[in-house]
Amino acid sequence: MNQAVIVCEGYHDRAFWKGLLECLRCVSFEPGAAQTDPWGEPVTRGQYGFTTSSGGFVRVVPAQGGLREITKSARTFVTRHTVRPVRHLVLCRDADVDDDQPIIYPTAASIADALRAEVSDLPSGTPGAMQLADGTPVSTVMWHTDDRSAPGLPAQQTLERLACAALLAAYPDRGLAIANWLTARPAPPPDSPKAFAWSHMAGWYAEYGCEAFYSQLWEDPLVLPHLRSRLESCGAWRIAALLAQQ
Repeated sequence: MNQAVIVCEGYHDRAFWKGLLECLRCVSFEPGAAQTDPWGEPVTRGQYGFTTSSGGFVRVVPAQGGLREITKSARTFVTRHTVRPVRHLVLCRDADVDDDQPIIYPTAASIADALRAEVSDLPSGTPGAMQLADGTPVSTVMWHTDDRSAPGLPAQQTLERLACAALLAAYPDRGLAIANWLTARPAPPPDSPKAFAWSHMAGWYAEYGCEAFYSQLWEDPLVLPHLRSRLESCGAWRIAALLAQQ
């Protein structure tokens, strides 16, 4: 028995991973149903559990914070690795740089220090990929997209930017409408990527609400290929597809 563990920043990332994994034919537990992991323990504390087509188990853990909280949550699973084996550990976060800046992945040394576990100091050919001492893969997913600046698209590299980029690729006429509305607000607060994403949600997906918005994106056949192409570019699709096959 083993599990793949995805530790992400928060509930919106969890919802996005839910849509992605279900797109890859993983099956989530029904809402309200008792969830247990391969060892019969309840899946609680805001975590989601999924079964793959081959019977594997994938756990998504919202850390409710940035890299510090993500590695703190991941450390729990590394510590219990000998009794609750992890076949693949994924650390997922926003790149949090502007679109004209390079994406900086955490180094193997910084991840090793944060997890307090021995990690190979030779990453594989993919940025952000490394392994624990016993060979267990550790991957880092950084939400970002190579899209150029455009009306309705936030500058900061986050999950919100990635989702907005896919939506604007599918529905290009929405960008200017969102940009005009945000500009016309009286006494607006400082720019935030969330303002752009929630403008999409309120304008065209209001019936789903904020969290479900990120999983329902995967149900739109016009948006799905644009999500996939961007996840392929940032490396997340390859990792998700690997987890879904195990």
